[in-house]
Amino acid sequence: MTDVSEPNGVEAFAVAGGPGRHLREAREARHLTVAQVAAQLRLQSRIIEALEHDDYHNLPGSTFVQGYLRSYARLLGLAEDHLVGLAQLEGVTTPSLVSSIGAGGSDEASSRDLPFRIVSYLILLVVVVGLGWWLSQREPQSMGLSSPAVSTTGGEQGLLLPEEAPSLPVEVSLVAETVDAGEVETAPDESAPAEEAPAAEAEEAAVVAAPPVAAPQAAATVNSPDAPPTLTETMPQSRLELEYREKSWTEISDAAGRKLAYGLIPEGKRLTLRGEAPFRVFLGYADGVRVYYNGDLFDHTPFQNGDMARFRLGRAEHNRPLSR
Repeated sequence: MTDVSEPNGVEAFAVAGGPGRHLREAREARHLTVAQVAAQLRLQSRIIEALEHDDYHNLPGSTFVQGYLRSYARLLGLAEDHLVGLAQLEGVTTPSLVSSIGAGGSDEASSRDLPFRIVSYLILLVVVVGLGWWLSQREPQSMGLSSPAVSTTGGEQGLLLPEEAPSLPVEVSLVAETVDAGEVETAPDESAPAEEAPAAEAEEAAVVAAPPVAAPQAAATVNSPDAPPTLTETMPQSRLELEYREKSWTEISDAAGRKLAYGLIPEGKRLTLRGEAPFRVFLGYADGVRVYYNGDLFDHTPFQNGDMARFRLGRAEHNRPLSR
């Protein structure tokens, strides 16, 4: 028999037998109960009793048994490796988790790895392609179909309906018409009795009254038997003004189909157009044009797609005859 001295002065026991006897004798030498050891190790008392009786069949497994033994030996100041070695002689084996996986599971993992990768890549590819298509379909709508805008000066412009995203006009080869006739404004018709109209409408008529634009309408009615009748002062109408800070291709028609403006309008021009609202407006360079509807500045930036803008402006109930 060989005696081994421990660092803390606790005397080691003989190798003969399992580690349970050594643990029990060391515990009793320290005047500790099973309950006290269980409380310090935070284990159940039945586990301490099973360790002291080398009863490993009622314990979870060899990995847990070795952990319990090391904790118990550390508490009592015994050699941990020495007690674990005694337990291995009693049938507690060292875990061999890595070796078992390497020996039995490598073929299965490798046989399933390639199909799993292929399926994963295909799913990822479908998701990426679908997301890209969805974004490509959504982007033009978010740029062109924004919520209806409100005039910066208020008023009754409640319905401003945007149209589909504008495209470059296909009729660029046609001769552009510069509309100058709409720039002429005259005094209101004084033949109508002033007392029959409200004061506010009489004041507005004095400011905005102007004859209908003749030049674009004449161009629209050439060789067209189904063209709408020429607009007169007694017909309901609204006023549309465009101020060109930069030159811009312009196409404007009213609700009756009258082509009020069509062509490249140069910088510095100011068009005053009359027709039946709502107006259909296309501007080739929207940033260079200011739009006024019945005297109110209209913000057309929400309907821009790049430099161009296409929108409908006004309501039918806004139309009023000039003679009123």
